[in-house]
Amino acid sequence: MKPCPLDVAVLAAVDGLRTREVPAPNVLLLAGTGLGSLPERFSYHHGPTTAVDLDGLDGLPAPWSSQVLHHGSLATEHGPAVVWMLEDQALDAPQQQGEVPWERGFACWLAAKAGATVLLHSSAGGTLSAGSHQPGDLALVRDHLNLTGSSPLLGLGGSKLGPLFPDVSRLHLECLRAEIAELAAGRGLTVAEAIVAATAPASLPSPAEREWFARAGADLWVQGVAAPYLACAHAGLGIVSLVAVTGSEAASADVQAILTATAAAAPGLEELLLESLALAANAATRPDRD
Repeated sequence: MKPCPLDVAVLAAVDGLRTREVPAPNVLLLAGTGLGSLPERFSYHHGPTTAVDLDGLDGLPAPWSSQVLHHGSLATEHGPAVVWMLEDQALDAPQQQGEVPWERGFACWLAAKAGATVLLHSSAGGTLSAGSHQPGDLALVRDHLNLTGSSPLLGLGGSKLGPLFPDVSRLHLECLRAEIAELAAGRGLTVAEAIVAATAPASLPSPAEREWFARAGADLWVQGVAAPYLACAHAGLGIVSLVAVTGSEAASADVQAILTATAAAAPGLEELLLESLALAANAATRPDRD
């Protein structure tokens, strides 16, 4: 039997990163909202970061081949921890010709194989009902519904990087989520837990679709997050997923209003991501972690 193409690609990329002297990570920050000034702010608060151009790295599929990986270390209660920082540009990108399902979640498998145990993820999405989630707020994902009609795990029956039927029930880390919620409250940020409808890129949902998402039990809809979520479940990474709420439950989708809400949520989200990295690193290096 031929080896699984995902496994071959991940092992080649891990070897390539070692050749480039990239240290093994404890935490992966995958920012669907963009890294912004996070690498620079990480350097100021914790220590210098190094930028590694991933162009030409063996095994790396598009869209990851155009990425820059930032890495740095910080001190935790249990010793030093290494953080990798990448932008998740695959979240809302249209499907490319010849693309295979696992490519969009590739960074999760790569980080897990290299040593990471926790993913800190950011994205943006719309609210589905009036109430606790308003444009400009932040949400912590406690569960999700994969409504894309697909999965990044298709064709991975022969993979050695994870089980045939990964356990998704403990994917979203409750304890770490509670710590981040407490941190946010102390900073005066409006953060509430949410169930996310993971939708397919790259179009806004119709009013009927949003009504259906809400009836299914979702509080927010977010494009493209099914790929990193399910890749993490397969790879053994626990997740804390932060969503910047950028749209309302109104019958029509106002793109300009979404952009305005995104700009309003960005500073608070970046600040919370920076401080959450220390909590995620502490959890990842804890000797008694599950």
